[in-house]
Amino acid sequence: MKTLFKWLAGIVVSLIVLVILAAVLLPVVINPNDYREQLRTAVSESTGYDLHLNGPISWSLFPRLGLSVADIQVDDIHKQPLATLKQADIHVSVLPLILHQHVDMQAMILDGLTLNLSRDTKGRPNWIEPKESAGTATTTRETAPSQPTTSKETLSLNIASVDISQINLNYQNQQTGQSLAIHNAHLQTDAIQAGKPFNLDAGFSLQSSEPPLHAAITLETALMLNLKSNTFKADQLRLTATPEQQKNPVALTITATLAGTEGQLDGNVALEPVNLQRFMQQLGMSLAKMGNPEALTKVSLTTNVNAADNRASLQDLKLALDGFDLSGKLAVTDISSKALRFTLKGSDLLLDDYLPVAPTEPATEVSETTPTRQPAGKPTTHPDVIPVDLLKPLNLDGMLSLSALTAKGFRFDQPTLTIKANKGVLAISKLNAGFYDGVIDSKARIDVNGTPQLSTRSTIQDINLHALSKAIPDLQAVTGKANASIRLLTSGLTEPELIEHLNGVIEFHVDDGALHGMNLNKAVCNGIARIRKKNINKDDWPDETRFTSLKGTFNISEGVATNNNLCVAMDQLNLCGGGKINLVNQSLDYTMGVTLTGSTAEEDEPACRINEKYADLTWPIRCSGKIGGNDLCGIDEQRLGELAATVAEREVKGKLQQKLDDKLRQKFGDQLGEELGDKLKNLFQ
Repeated sequence: MKTLFKWLAGIVVSLIVLVILAAVLLPVVINPNDYREQLRTAVSESTGYDLHLNGPISWSLFPRLGLSVADIQVDDIHKQPLATLKQADIHVSVLPLILHQHVDMQAMILDGLTLNLSRDTKGRPNWIEPKESAGTATTTRETAPSQPTTSKETLSLNIASVDISQINLNYQNQQTGQSLAIHNAHLQTDAIQAGKPFNLDAGFSLQSSEPPLHAAITLETALMLNLKSNTFKADQLRLTATPEQQKNPVALTITATLAGTEGQLDGNVALEPVNLQRFMQQLGMSLAKMGNPEALTKVSLTTNVNAADNRASLQDLKLALDGFDLSGKLAVTDISSKALRFTLKGSDLLLDDYLPVAPTEPATEVSETTPTRQPAGKPTTHPDVIPVDLLKPLNLDGMLSLSALTAKGFRFDQPTLTIKANKGVLAISKLNAGFYDGVIDSKARIDVNGTPQLSTRSTIQDINLHALSKAIPDLQAVTGKANASIRLLTSGLTEPELIEHLNGVIEFHVDDGALHGMNLNKAVCNGIARIRKKNINKDDWPDETRFTSLKGTFNISEGVATNNNLCVAMDQLNLCGGGKINLVNQSLDYTMGVTLTGSTAEEDEPACRINEKYADLTWPIRCSGKIGGNDLCGIDEQRLGELAATVAEREVKGKLQQKLDDKLRQKFGDQLGEELGDKLKNLFQ
């Protein structure tokens, strides 16, 4: 038996010796350079590529499994260079890899790799896409569910260094005109050992036609990998993008400290202060002219990052945007459905600084003899104002509060917004703000499933119209404190559609104000003077009409607002009336009546001075024409005739009464005649 064991042991030892001798001698006996033609033929038959092995090839099996190649070129199916390689060198120790799953590697070198990828005008690539073998049918095989391994053996690393340099990628898409180039990419490390940090330095030059980019990208960090615990840590990570071909380039730098384990990532990230406007301009990215030339010149950000499974969050977020500060948290709770949640608080935001400025178009002279016309068959088109494609996939739930917000010239004090959006429905459940000495409280809803539907409810309290007129010049005609209740519903995509389908109710009242640009006292006086056939001498009429209250209710149907209770109460006049405002064609047609409430008119103009007998007469006023036009309001000529007849009748009665008074005084004396006259006055009323 002992002889048998010795014999078997001798065989095993002999086999081991033979394997070692083969691993040592085979690379010496078999020269891979002798098989260049076979390699070239095999590559050509299997891929259609032409392989050119211009440099030497060497390989080893023991004690290190290694391969060294140099000066290789691969031509695509069009006989154009697809890939070139100057040098590649990699050697791994065999026994540690087999016995301990330990990667023990000398310096890994990859130098001068260039890839030239392209698509032709029909979108076909110059590389061959993988295809299934003919006659091969995919079948579904039931396999037992994978069980977690209980082995603690895990691949570990020990690499002397990594040196990857002169890597280039060129991509051209002739179908779209897009081009992309990555030049001089490199990656260098020092010794890589499990559980120990090592320095990593990488970078490349990036050029792109769409979007236009021309920048140098660099990455530096101290990285630690542990394959046994599946963890990594990156300290002092510094990612920098610098525009190239610029005299004084502005670099954008992101610093971070990151740690990851088992699909989870934690750390902190910071964007160092940067002139983002100049950075984008130097990259060649188009940037619209903004309201403030200094916008986006001071930008920085810090936050804590957490990501795991299907979620990611930014905690303790702090954004500095010029003079604006924003802080809070933002999270994507479900990456697959893009579920965004946020709670943010900011300072005073001047949104107008970042809104694009509309270009000023030079005025064109139009010939009086050649009117401009819309070309036949080409109706005027209007852009969509409801971003359906943006709102439909939106999934968010958040709250935003600011110290102040200025947008489109409007200032909101301490605005608070609570918003939700999901499945094509966006709901603003709370929009509160101080607004020009008053308060706005609003709710709104937009449904873009089908034709967009919009609805809103708002309450406005004590808005200073004089202050608001700075943002809305059309309100310069009215001053006072405005209060309103607004309920509106509309549908459509464009502004004309939204106006045409507008429905709802607006109730309002304005206290202690004035109507500017018109003097109703003057209009009434003109009417009285015309009836009395007198000339008006006064020419210093004030360009306003003061009132104690202005109120009314507008019922809006399909873009036309109807009102029949518009009333203005003034010191000497009351004005009430009604009519329609057509929001579609921006016109109005209002008939109003002015009633004198005093015993005499306010103005000292003899031509229109009346006594108490005419104080209850309603003087007709009509406002008609395009909204914002001149001379909208004046005497209603159609109703003035009826008023003239009434005034004439009262004039006759007044004269008869005067004659009767004179006769009675002559016959009975002043005191008795006056008493009898008073008793007979009712006969002429």
